[in-house]
Amino acid sequence: KYLVKFSDAEASVNRINVTFSGTIQDDTINKRINFDIAYKSKTFPLPDALALVPPSYQFYLKGVSANGTASSDGKITGYYSDNQYPLMDLHILLQDGTLKYEGFPMLLNNLKGDCIFYSDLTSDVLTYFRINSCSGNTPKSSFSTSGIVTHLFSDIHCDLTSQVNLNLSEFAPMIPADMKMIVKGNASGQVKSAFSMSQVEKMLIDRMRISGSVGLSNFDVVYDSIMLKT
Repeated sequence: KYLVKFSDAEASVNRINVTFSGTIQDDTINKRINFDIAYKSKTFPLPDALALVPPSYQFYLKGVSANGTASSDGKITGYYSDNQYPLMDLHILLQDGTLKYEGFPMLLNNLKGDCIFYSDLTSDVLTYFRINSCSGNTPKSSFSTSGIVTHLFSDIHCDLTSQVNLNLSEFAPMIPADMKMIVKGNASGQVKSAFSMSQVEKMLIDRMRISGSVGLSNFDVVYDSIMLKT
């Protein structure tokens, strides 16, 4: 076994500057590399970090275009081998972010986030993405949210609590055409939601758990032959 110790070492990966301390051990007996590393990065462009996502996980970013700046600190512990990855406990801060997803009709901008990614890159049981706080805007709406995202390696599941100020007409493209619904006006308040990505992609609204207290203004909805205004 070969052991290397680091103390306030510096490295750069894809133009991301990192300071780290800890140990890396080459365990030739068990044919694995043992990690016990704590790190802290300087601010870096978000696309530089996304470029480091392994090819086998790139499909999670399919249809996603993201920009902004971020910084990170955390720990990497455990073993790396042919069939095992070390456990990653990563704290991520996002500033001035933008996000566009091909399944969502609007650009998200002014994104700020404080998140934790915890994963061994293989197990749905261990892996989660915790949103301590996140806020942003669409062209006509704003939101802030916190919660947890799980099942990252299967059908992604979100359990969120959000403060919203929404221009409902922005979301009209998300309403299935066969519902024959037109919605206008504004909605603001707190919303709790639990849903999976497959439910979002298939617009299975009846299977999502959504609750909260929302105030409506200038509300105008037409559903088939039914009209409602406030």
